[in-house]
Amino acid sequence: GVTLGGDIEIADKIVHEGDTNTAIRFPSADTITAETGGSERVRISSAGHLGVGDNNPDTRLSVTAASGTDVTAKFTSTDATAWIQFRDNSTTDTGVMVGASGDNLLLRAGSSTRFQIGSSGQFGIGGATYGSSGQVLTSGGSGSAVTWSTVTSTTINSNADNRIITGSG
Repeated sequence: GVTLGGDIEIADKIVHEGDTNTAIRFPSADTITAETGGSERVRISSAGHLGVGDNNPDTRLSVTAASGTDVTAKFTSTDATAWIQFRDNSTTDTGVMVGASGDNLLLRAGSSTRFQIGSSGQFGIGGATYGSSGQVLTSGGSGSAVTWSTVTSTTINSNADNRIITGSG
């Protein structure tokens, strides 16, 4: 091993011995990059922005996939449900998240799942579980959760701009 006291100054890059197209570079003031296969893969700009596949990141995190790549990022959890959380300076603990439970998509707001899409295309809103064929969502009024109801008869009311389907269950 090497023990040094003080700074080490490097003009441009640190190259991996025997693998000269892999390097950590310092291409400009206050900028660090990582290269593999002779191409830049990661950059931390002088503004503190991190670019993955982006050599000019203009946000805190910028991820750019190569042409022909549909999946830009992958987030994996070993738990039963995986979440990505969004917060601003007034968001409560687990306020706003997008998640996956198996092959189901979950949207969470106010610390509760508010909308879910099942792997077969079924959906649930406001805590209501998935409905079945012939059911509609009904409201219990302001402040109440929606529920699924089976409609036994329907009326379609038509006016200039609206089509309203009403039913009784």
